[in-house]
Amino acid sequence: MTPAQATTYIRYRTKTDSTTFTDAEILLLLGIYIKDFAKRITEVNEDYFVLPATTGLVANQREYPLPSDILNN
Repeated sequence: MTPAQATTYIRYRTKTDSTTFTDAEILLLLGIYIKDFAKRITEVNEDYFVLPATTGLVANQREYPLPSDILNN
C-alpha cells in the first residue's frame, strides 16, 4: 500500500476529507502508533526487522564498531 492509498483509506474509514482531516494530522497520528505496530510485529517474529551487517576483517583486530544506523530493537 502506498502512502497515498493509505491516506485515502484512512479518510474513507473516518468519513473525512482533506479539509477535515489533513495530511499533517494523519502523519501525527501514524507517528504515535508506528512504534506500537513495530513492537507487535517483533513480538510475533523477532527477526522481522533484522538487517544483515557484514564487514571486512582486519588482521589482528578483535573489536569492530556497530553500524551507526542500528535499530533500537
